[in-house]
Amino acid sequence: LRRGDLLVKGDLFGDAVKDYDMALHFADSISLKETILVNRSNAKRRLHNEDGAVADLKKVLESNPTSIGALVNLGVLLPHIGKTQEAISCLEKVIKLDSTFEGGYGNLAFLYSEIGEYKKALQISDALLSFKPNEAFALNNRGYIKYKLNDFPGALEDINNSISIIPGNSYAFRNRGLVY
Repeated sequence: LRRGDLLVKGDLFGDAVKDYDMALHFADSISLKETILVNRSNAKRRLHNEDGAVADLKKVLESNPTSIGALVNLGVLLPHIGKTQEAISCLEKVIKLDSTFEGGYGNLAFLYSEIGEYKKALQISDALLSFKPNEAFALNNRGYIKYKLNDFPGALEDINNSISIIPGNSYAFRNRGLVY
């Protein structure tokens, strides 16, 4: 398992998958198997084996339907294979399981924005920023959503606040350019 993790850090994803396969043979607990499968899914995703990555994450959910790690990773991965609605369901479950997990909110707001449901995306962004008000990426994303809703002053305020927190965020400058 640890060697697989190191191989992923070295961008040796095929070798990492082999090590994770071996680690599964020796795993003696459900939680260890869950960790190996989540990590292996990441390596498979990096190898562009999205179907294999999804299969690993779904195996995790078979034994632990409340695995936030598997649900979040599915929420990020599924849109790449045309399953955006399933991804949204996963991320909504994450928020129900842990209402303070910011990754669930950010990814969910992004997906709603991607499918043009800007009011829903705004609601979710507002919820995230209610407990994490200085989250630069969330501010930038909410600025983009406000831009799409034609709230240009609100969009500029959020995007400028994002830039003041992370001055090198090129997406924020892109969004500010859109607003201008």
